[in-house]
Amino acid sequence: MLKVNLTNLQDTATVAKHLAAELHGGEVFFLNGDLGVGKTAFVKFFGQAFGIDARIISSPTFTYFNLYETTLGRPQIFHADLYRLEHYESLHNIGFWDYCEQSNFVAFIEWASKFKQLNQLEHIELSLEFTHEREQRVLLMSAKGVKYRKILEKIKNALSDYGLNIL
Repeated sequence: MLKVNLTNLQDTATVAKHLAAELHGGEVFFLNGDLGVGKTAFVKFFGQAFGIDARIISSPTFTYFNLYETTLGRPQIFHADLYRLEHYESLHNIGFWDYCEQSNFVAFIEWASKFKQLNQLEHIELSLEFTHEREQRVLLMSAKGVKYRKILEKIKNALSDYGLNIL
């Protein structure tokens, strides 16, 4: 597990940028955290690193998911929000499996923790938490699967070299 102290939005952008540099498509990320903690902001910063105008990236709470075309020859972004779904079977109905784990997408799934069945997927879990000073956050990153542990190790080294506070 990797724990990073995010003192401002620039720190969040830095993590997203370094993460984006390691991805090639087919990766899955679970985004967890309270409402307003910055899950969609993280996806915006990641999208910028893939050449997307952050202004078009929004929370998919009411649409279930958004797709973003990228530039620079990068995979597309699949951004899902499962907050409003009540049943695991609903994932099939909304087309979730058409994009998740596909080689031409990087998938970000908010509220994946609602459905324990999703834990069978290899993934990196990104959990954002408020600190006692609500402007700051702590990002916890954990990996399931060899591919994701390797990505996490590269991210840890890159962030340490950059000077972020790894706890």
